[in-house]
Amino acid sequence: MAGGVLAVILAILRVGMNRQVLWVPVLLVLLIALAVGCSLFLACANLFFRDVKYLVEVFLTYGIFFTPVFYSASKLGKWAPVVLLNPIGAILECLNNVIILGRPPQLPWLIYSAVWALCGSLLAWKVFRRAEAAFAESI
Repeated sequence: MAGGVLAVILAILRVGMNRQVLWVPVLLVLLIALAVGCSLFLACANLFFRDVKYLVEVFLTYGIFFTPVFYSASKLGKWAPVVLLNPIGAILECLNNVIILGRPPQLPWLIYSAVWALCGSLLAWKVFRRAEAAFAESI
């Protein structure tokens, strides 16, 4: 459903389809892996430390300004690498390159984000599985 809506929006905006669009599923899988890793770790931490939900709200509020969502990191000049250290920012910048600009993603930043996504998801899964036995005691 969402893919169809995206296709209609891209057709309305007259964004041309090219072979670079084939990177979109890979980038979305990396974005989902980052989200799963963060959510597993934060869910586990929230169960044991009740203040985590307040910290997450603050980080998300200010984190949106340090992630190239409303702007392109390439417009920041020499500060672009600082913003792209955020793995989500690097993936969003790659999505911008692939969908809007029709260019291939920047492979160093893509590899950087992939390492963060895979290692973060695996580490969060291990932490979650190890702490799972204590969940019933903490509820």
